[in-house]
Amino acid sequence: METLKNENTERDEEDINLNKKINDEFNRLFVLVNNEKKAREETEEAFLDMLRSVINKMKIELENEKKERY
Repeated sequence: METLKNENTERDEEDINLNKKINDEFNRLFVLVNNEKKAREETEEAFLDMLRSVINKMKIELENEKKERY
């Protein structure tokens, strides 16, 4: 009877440890996914800022060229 109780206790402890490991791994993956998402969003925003800058520079150059012609 004692052996059965010990086995149940060990099984319960293993279940708890396994659940903890699974939760830890899910949390780690969640953090990694969120970090990747943030990095992509920041990269996208930086790229859009560069495009806006290039477009504004081109507009200014076109306006300056128009002024020189007239």
